[in-house]
Amino acid sequence: MGFPSVLARAPYSWVVAAFWLFWGAQPAQATCTTIDMRSSGGSMEGTMPMAQGSHGICYAYAGAGMADAWQRNQLSRPRTADALAALRPTSPAALAASTRAYARRSGATRTCSVGPGAACGWDDGLNGGNIEDTINFLRQPEPNGRACDHRQVFGVSEISYEYSRWEEDPTFASADPDPFLPPFMRRVRTTHARSGLGVGGTFSTGFASSASSSETDLYIPGRDSQYLTVLNEAWDEYQRRLREPLADATAIARAMSTRLEACLLEANVPDSLIPGDTVDGTNAVLRDIFSGTRTGTRVDFLARYFQNACQGQTFRISPTMPIPVVTDYRVSTGRHNETTMLNEIHTALERRNGMPVAISFCATALRNPSGVTLASTAIPGGHTGTAGGTSDGGTTQCQEASGGVATTPVEADGSDHVTLLIGRKQVGTRCMLLMRNSWGVSCERYLPDAGFECDEATGDFWVDESVLARVTYETIRMP
Repeated sequence: MGFPSVLARAPYSWVVAAFWLFWGAQPAQATCTTIDMRSSGGSMEGTMPMAQGSHGICYAYAGAGMADAWQRNQLSRPRTADALAALRPTSPAALAASTRAYARRSGATRTCSVGPGAACGWDDGLNGGNIEDTINFLRQPEPNGRACDHRQVFGVSEISYEYSRWEEDPTFASADPDPFLPPFMRRVRTTHARSGLGVGGTFSTGFASSASSSETDLYIPGRDSQYLTVLNEAWDEYQRRLREPLADATAIARAMSTRLEACLLEANVPDSLIPGDTVDGTNAVLRDIFSGTRTGTRVDFLARYFQNACQGQTFRISPTMPIPVVTDYRVSTGRHNETTMLNEIHTALERRNGMPVAISFCATALRNPSGVTLASTAIPGGHTGTAGGTSDGGTTQCQEASGGVATTPVEADGSDHVTLLIGRKQVGTRCMLLMRNSWGVSCERYLPDAGFECDEATGDFWVDESVLARVTYETIRMP
């Protein structure tokens, strides 16, 4: 089965677009009956939002969410609590790494693209991609197509949990002889020292800003993002040290192995989830990951790391999971039709055993609905999305606006983003769509007086369909 490049779309997308153009000629949805996929029996039952942080991998979070929803829909009915508990959540970061590495091995072209978090070049890492590529990877035969259990690359260790508690309440560690240097911090400093590269330096994540009430909590805001930050910065430092005069590649890989272990501990990654063990000042597994990718790219490094971190904890979802159907609604291609788009979204939500519908849109609208609009042509200025990042020379479908009207001269907004729609409900005369985003469980990132209704317990929120339709330029759904 061939793997499409990040620029490729399904060859039948023109047929799909023609169908929806015809469908769009039909009357708009007359009803907005309540649908909530988080409810008992729904495809998102028992799930919570995760946080992509400053990384432009919203496509992988949406793809993992769609794949996990597919898993739930394959369970026998009625579902049991044990059956739900046995499901393994897909790691978005590992999925992004596996998908990107597989595409590179398959000879896919990696160039500037139009889409969420557009990026250029293989060494840019995981930023920028398509949901359909992640799903297509999961459909591949062995040895590819395996998802990584999110719990294997994400967790809260006992020592880091204790440190977080100590930060909030120093008396928690009162049994420690030095309350200003709890056991966790001493362990981190000792491991840093073993690397011979000093404490902190060019990469150091600091400590978790919030504690979890449960060591098995999978959804601590920013934790998985913090993990990926450590890996990216470790790669940057490794490459910088290799460029130094008279650099000894073997010695650098050995030192970086212990350095990375220390910084992962500092990022609250449990010992049990860090590949390898440090013996005589060297973590042989991490050393070999560095050495094996010395002449490779960031993608190679991240893929090899997650391959080792996920060892023994990978799983197949289903080779029968279909490739999502992508429909183009860009203004720049003349296909933006809000009625057609909303009909497609509602029809997909109404299906029996409904699956989430993903949308690519201008995320600035979640904070300032009138401050962004779709561009009439793709314009330079794409970046890794509103969760953070810098311009990478890509293009964007979003441009700045005032009062909903494009500003002159044209200014790139660059907030291209992808997220999941998992329900709907009627509020007065408005039909509100339920959004599952990848910005954590907080409601702080959304404008409260913009007509949104955010669930403080989960971070999911309801948004007027008309607000989304105006700034949405692509839908991705299961056929």
